[in-house]
Amino acid sequence: MNEKTFDFKKFIDDSKETLLNPKSYFTSLKLDGGMGEPIIKALIYSVIAGVFYLIWSFLAVGGVAGGLLGGAAGIGAFFLTIIGGVIGVFIGALLILIVSSICNGNNDFEACLRVSASIMVIFPISALLSVLQSVNFYLGSIVGLAVNLYSLYLLYLAITISLKGKEQTAKIISYVLAGLIAIFLIISLAGGAALRHGYKMGSSSFEKELRKMEEQMAEASDEMQTQYDDAESGTNEKYERPEEFPAKALGEVQNALSTGKAVLSTEKLQRLIDATAEIKGYNQEQTDEINSVLTSHGYSGVLEYSTDMIAAASGFAAVSSLWGMEKYEKMSDAEKKNAGMFEMDKMLKAAASQSISMAKLTEKDLYTIYENWDMVVEIEKNTKK
Repeated sequence: MNEKTFDFKKFIDDSKETLLNPKSYFTSLKLDGGMGEPIIKALIYSVIAGVFYLIWSFLAVGGVAGGLLGGAAGIGAFFLTIIGGVIGVFIGALLILIVSSICNGNNDFEACLRVSASIMVIFPISALLSVLQSVNFYLGSIVGLAVNLYSLYLLYLAITISLKGKEQTAKIISYVLAGLIAIFLIISLAGGAALRHGYKMGSSSFEKELRKMEEQMAEASDEMQTQYDDAESGTNEKYERPEEFPAKALGEVQNALSTGKAVLSTEKLQRLIDATAEIKGYNQEQTDEINSVLTSHGYSGVLEYSTDMIAAASGFAAVSSLWGMEKYEKMSDAEKKNAGMFEMDKMLKAAASQSISMAKLTEKDLYTIYENWDMVVEIEKNTKK
């Protein structure tokens, strides 16, 4: 298979092999040859998934309205599924690249794109099985869990076999993700049961219960909202530089710090500011112009620029989270009690550790972020415009 000719028979064989014999498939998966093939694979999988959603909409199953409205909604979903799938394969590739980097695996974007496209074989299967949600809520949820866990299994095999990532690190990431999937399932099942129970109580009684719950949550989180309100509330607290470097909190995440060379410097941050300011005037289709701008600023390409951007953003998030940990320790007992509802201390520590690990940041990198805070804030704001 090459860029000019797409071998549909090989596509079908590869899809079967991915599902039925994934270890063998990811052992022989070709990681180069151009981006055309994986994009076409993603497009085909998205079209098939879109067809299933379209069928379910016309049959008025799977929670989609029937009749003329259902058909119109289904046609819209069909095209959105295709567009979302093609975009999703690139987003998936970026996430796989990050996971592979954490596992010291292959950092080539094309290789990760090919892995992402291969795992998308699950997409049409998920669309096909989505009809079970309308047959039985619990059955649909359990089947959905099985599909998600199998997708995670494929990701683990791809990271360790195709991308040569460290098996132990990949296992840890897989366990964490599997735990999150299970938690979301439990929340979904509990929410569905609560909703059905609420309707049995009668609409008036159900509304009273909801109001009561809302009042309790509002009361419990009122002080935390004041402490952690962001820029959208009219303040600029989100971007304020910490009063001092959070060295004490840093001691709690030492295991996450990289022992290698620092990846950030004042010069790199300034280069990011200059390059970002210049490429803002281009749209995503102007890849040649963007590459030209990045090259003029000393980047070898989009991947190097993205790596530096991820490092800066991760460092900003890490220092902010560490500072949040120290602010938590200075809270009153009442404030800590409210924060404890949301396990704020654990969340901040996890956020700091994950941000540091994702970009392989050193202690020196975090001090660079703190000492050049205004520059990092400028990068952060510019990327959100």
